[in-house]
Amino acid sequence: MADPPRQKRRIVDVIYADSGIGDVTDQSPRSERIAALKKMKSMADEEGCSPAQHAELRDLARDSLSFWELGERDIDADIERYMIDETEVEADPPDTKYRPYPVAALPEPIRSYVQSAASSIGCDPSYVALPLLAVMAGAIGATRRIQIKPNWSEPAVLWAVTVGDSGTLKSPALSAAVAAVEELQRREFIQYKRDIADYEAELDAREKKDRSPAPNKPIMPTLYISDATVEAIAVRLIDTPRGLLLYRDELSGWLASHNQYRHGHGGDEAAWLAMHGARPLRVDRKTGDRPTIYVPYAAVSICGSIQPDILRGCVAGANTANGMLARMLLAWPPRPKRKLTDRRIDPVAARCVHDIYRQLIALGYAADDAGVDCPVDIPLTPEAYRIYDGWFNDLAARQQQATGAHAAALSKIEGLAARLALVIQLAVDPGSRAVEADAMTAGVTLARWQLTETARIYAMLGVGSPADREASDLVAVIERLGGAATLREIRRASARWHTRSEDLERAVYGLVGRGVLRGVDVLPTTKGGRPGRRYMINSDHTIAITETPKNPEKNEVMAIAPKPNTKPLNAITPQNTQENRVSVMAMDSDRENESEEDRV
Repeated sequence: MADPPRQKRRIVDVIYADSGIGDVTDQSPRSERIAALKKMKSMADEEGCSPAQHAELRDLARDSLSFWELGERDIDADIERYMIDETEVEADPPDTKYRPYPVAALPEPIRSYVQSAASSIGCDPSYVALPLLAVMAGAIGATRRIQIKPNWSEPAVLWAVTVGDSGTLKSPALSAAVAAVEELQRREFIQYKRDIADYEAELDAREKKDRSPAPNKPIMPTLYISDATVEAIAVRLIDTPRGLLLYRDELSGWLASHNQYRHGHGGDEAAWLAMHGARPLRVDRKTGDRPTIYVPYAAVSICGSIQPDILRGCVAGANTANGMLARMLLAWPPRPKRKLTDRRIDPVAARCVHDIYRQLIALGYAADDAGVDCPVDIPLTPEAYRIYDGWFNDLAARQQQATGAHAAALSKIEGLAARLALVIQLAVDPGSRAVEADAMTAGVTLARWQLTETARIYAMLGVGSPADREASDLVAVIERLGGAATLREIRRASARWHTRSEDLERAVYGLVGRGVLRGVDVLPTTKGGRPGRRYMINSDHTIAITETPKNPEKNEVMAIAPKPNTKPLNAITPQNTQENRVSVMAMDSDRENESEEDRV
């Protein structure tokens, strides 16, 4: 009986039959098996098979080859190598939608300060809130710990890193966050100069034969540092055993300074991990008046910023494997639309925040039975413990499904909720003897946001599987181009796709099939030209047409409303392709002028 017509047979069955994989036996050379797998993959690509059809073909090939007992490991290795490529995205699309920072979870007056500072600067509130929490944590240092249970305590140490391109107002936001510590440091320096002058005057007044003890030389109080080497920090911690804040506007130097004196083979990462946990730190030096430095509770909080490309390069290697990345509280909000405002930071809220900082910096250690300084462990109230227990169990269920960098981040975020609750509790009442339910609720709320933001940034950075990296890179490129782009525009904007036209088409079509992107036809104008097709990111943003007048500073975004006798969105016919284009609401529509050829 003759085979039915080709168009009536399932495409998967046609590809399987024509590939020749069914003719491979245990007597066939491996080269024949590989050729059949390659042909099956090539035919599936040419037919535009969906990810589900690709998976079905792989299963058919595996079943056929397994019949001959060729070796399950060898079969799987060949199928993975010759039938799966990095552009075939099968996992869920990376969630790149930014969720607003939960400012309402912050206590007063910190909430009002963050809101007024962000409004005055014109930045996202997370750019102020995260480093401000790190500043408060740095003030507390190792003097207080939250005791979750008798054998588990977490210190008030936070590493806040704001991410954004140049011009996204990271620096002004950081300045607002560290204003309290800089003001107090300035006052301490003025007093230190006075003390030094008195000390030198007293030395000059002493008679040469005076055998009484010399006065102690004043020590400059250090509230924050910018030198990121372990040796420099260890020396400072001797004089400031309560802990320190590392504040750097650009943290790329901090990441690059790891092991700079040891050719990349030292123990700086281990030292930094100890400082994140406020654990003992020992540094042995060959020179200096202190050959061995030992700090029993080395607590160093961090606040600073970094650009996405630099962070992507920093986390590509050891910083992901050693857990440094998992300990960072990252925030990467969308680029804001710049506009001049006369709003100012609330002076009352600013004074209150400064008062809170001074009260926290005044906290001291307790003393153990031997009279040695030790942290004060603050327990949870029963209600606060119940709230944390629910958070912990929910997170544990997620950890069961996570792998790699995501699993590492989840393991650190479980302690983050407790650390945030401790900082919030002490900011409300520096003399607190227990962490109450309100503070724990706020800590869990902020930690949940951080969990979502971390997963989003990992997707943007390409931390994960090769398929995730390809998909997230493609989405990021289209976002940079305004949320919609042609294949040609993508190739021009990204070095990864510049010479990979076929791979780019396959990746785009795959994301279209999964609903991440959708195509929009752009028809020729009355002046001529070729029809084109743009690919838009499907999201919860409102799709809009942006009319670009002659003055780009007066662009207005107009939402599309259905009108009678209008063409559908997938068949837009602009009157002038240089004045109309498709973009996404709430995203920056100011793009460089393009030629008509580039827009098609």
